[in-house]
Amino acid sequence: MLSAPAVASECRFAMRAELTVSLAARAWELVDEAISATDEAAIVLAGGSTPVPLYNTLRELPLPWSRLTIAPSDERWVGIDHEASNEGMLRREFFASSATDANVVSLARHEDDIERDAARVERALARRTAPWDFVLLGMGTDGHTASLFPGAPELPTALSAERRCVPVTPQTADHRRLTLSAAELLNSRRIILLLTGQEKWDVYREACADDDISAMPVRAILHQQQTPVDVYWSAN
Repeated sequence: MLSAPAVASECRFAMRAELTVSLAARAWELVDEAISATDEAAIVLAGGSTPVPLYNTLRELPLPWSRLTIAPSDERWVGIDHEASNEGMLRREFFASSATDANVVSLARHEDDIERDAARVERALARRTAPWDFVLLGMGTDGHTASLFPGAPELPTALSAERRCVPVTPQTADHRRLTLSAAELLNSRRIILLLTGQEKWDVYREACADDDISAMPVRAILHQQQTPVDVYWSAN
């Protein structure tokens, strides 16, 4: 039986600039709420090019970097200086100069063996006991989110609750990856799914209409009852 989508709200905009302003305000609000409640905040951020305008906007705000923990949702298994690195992108596009005080959970390549790097990330995540304050995710036209790719041999493990960080070998994308597992992504007070363009909206609606997670892993986020999901979409 089709489970009800976990979407709490759909925020739709004609232009990306409008989306960026609205989402930046929401992200600021969530961080501020966490700081007020616990004196710290922890967030997961998506890679790729779609969230770059958001990161450029947020870095102009006086975020409490020293009380902020940041993790990429996933990472190509490359060094931080590699042009394909999500962490490298975050350091270029998001971190202000004062962000050197932020605590970054690095998924980038540090070891010669990807399993050792996964174990390093697991140890870092194990030091966290509270949920993430929000998780920002994107989605591919194949229905992947983070590096939960359809057809990847490691997808069943990444969809299980056994691990928090999983090595993944995509069949349709370059580079091996490290990704936060579905369970780790759902261990959050809020999930924000960021989409732009009509094609992504159509894929999102398709993902909502069925719950075959193996075909479209983003359904692990959309069809669950644990964590509310806010969808932010702009037509352009």
